[in-house]
Amino acid sequence: MNKQTEKIRLIYVPFLIIAITLIGSYTFLNWQLMIKMQLFPIKEVIINFIVPFIIPWFPVLFFLRPRIKLLNLDTTKNRDLYIVYQFIAVLAIGIPTIITQDYLYTATGKLTELDNISEISKHKETKYYRLKRYYIDKKNIGIYNESLVSGKSNQDLYISSYRVCPILEDTTSNKELNNGQKPLLVINGKPCPGMDISEIPKEKIISVTKLAVFTAFEQYGELAKNGAIVITAKEFVTNTNTNTTVENIDSILRTPVKAWLGIEYKEKINNRLSEVDKERLIKVFFENSQRDFQTQNQSKFIYLKRLGYSDELDCYKDAIRRTYRLNSSETVLISVNESFESRNGNKLAWILGSFVIGGILFLLMILGAKLKCTGNEEEMTSL
Repeated sequence: MNKQTEKIRLIYVPFLIIAITLIGSYTFLNWQLMIKMQLFPIKEVIINFIVPFIIPWFPVLFFLRPRIKLLNLDTTKNRDLYIVYQFIAVLAIGIPTIITQDYLYTATGKLTELDNISEISKHKETKYYRLKRYYIDKKNIGIYNESLVSGKSNQDLYISSYRVCPILEDTTSNKELNNGQKPLLVINGKPCPGMDISEIPKEKIISVTKLAVFTAFEQYGELAKNGAIVITAKEFVTNTNTNTTVENIDSILRTPVKAWLGIEYKEKINNRLSEVDKERLIKVFFENSQRDFQTQNQSKFIYLKRLGYSDELDCYKDAIRRTYRLNSSETVLISVNESFESRNGNKLAWILGSFVIGGILFLLMILGAKLKCTGNEEEMTSL
């Protein structure tokens, strides 16, 4: 038998069988257990990236490694080329597996049509949503900021700002609320006309009581003609530069939010800079983020994508907890400004391309190496 043909039969064909079987079976299990049945609350980065890279090591080490050992590779000068061959085999299987999981989530995601956001809880949870009538409340938002040091020598500092805006039922009803007069804010017994509840740090609030219009007018006169919100709070400093206002206090305190629009800003800076320079760059980042948030029309989107279980979702949940909304959902939706049909992008081509490139590379490595004396045919067949 030709040596090259023998190498293909003994090593490359088993590699192809392992690759196709693993990619297909893992993708099927992911779809069945994690997407369709949602049996385990595991973060997407683990399911879609970490596990697909780890799993190929098992069949490669236990089934493919003995066959790779049939090649006569140079192991002198403390080099172990067998490890290199195994690593390339793992990459050739792992990379298309990773891309396939991403494709699986977008390709199988269902688009649900909603008349308004209050209907989201009446439908089975899906990946995508399209809203007919809605209002994005940019004034009563939650913000969570995070910094993370990364890099081999901790040379990179990643800073992120996560913002959540309530998605309310429709523009008309909320414009009517915004055009109305807000209740009087009474803090520690002192009337504070013109002040907003957003100017009080949440951690300083001890209790909140809403007074009916008649009772409020009786106690505080003309200032409380639209009712009053009585707050007991610890001592705090008012942020007079805040741009946030609360036009309808009652809706903030009592009306739960069915879903939130998530907006993320992030930046990477050099962690080796002086503390003064880093603080300056961080300040510029937050100023630019605030400016962009204020100027961008967050209501313009084609459809919304539900954020899956991830570190990103955890940060958005922290932002939600910093709002004044009670008993609200922790559903976070991300705006998408492209057609639903183009959601998969070129993922399918990337899957096929990565598999073909990895397979050809591994094949060339096998064909470029010499085959050891394999002994009798019975021994080769046992492999």
